[in-house]
Amino acid sequence: MVNEKLDQLTVSIQKSKEMMTAEFEDLTKSLGSVHGELISKLESENKLLRDLAETLKNETDAQHEEEIAKFMTDRDAEIAKLNSELSTKQKEIAHLKDDISNNKDSLRKVKATLDKMKGDLSLFCASCPFDANGLKTTCGARKEYIMNKHKSAEDVAIEAVMTWDPNCKKE
Repeated sequence: MVNEKLDQLTVSIQKSKEMMTAEFEDLTKSLGSVHGELISKLESENKLLRDLAETLKNETDAQHEEEIAKFMTDRDAEIAKLNSELSTKQKEIAHLKDDISNNKDSLRKVKATLDKMKGDLSLFCASCPFDANGLKTTCGARKEYIMNKHKSAEDVAIEAVMTWDPNCKKE
């Protein structure tokens, strides 16, 4: 009886072992299949992430290139504007230099005339008779009249008197 029970227990254990082995193999296959699916899904999601990263990089690069192109265009436009302004200013400077040169020439002529007049003013004869348009006085009296009446400087008054009557010059 003990042998019989041992045999039954052995058969029962053997069946349990076989069932567990079969169940273990099923679970192993199932886990292998799930593992394969997870690996496949992981690879698919990794590829999706790489594709998204590449797309984002391309979009960022394109945006960066657009910004650089806009910056370069704006910079080139600003350079062209500044070059145009510079050219205009250089023309103005050249024109002003010409004006200065012309004014220097005119100033030299005026200075020469003034120097000549100053030399002529030293020839003024205050006591000589002044006779212009029927007005008879001395050259000095006429000079004083012009200075008092018109508030003119002495050299201006002398020049006016000598212009009206050349006899007011000493010889």
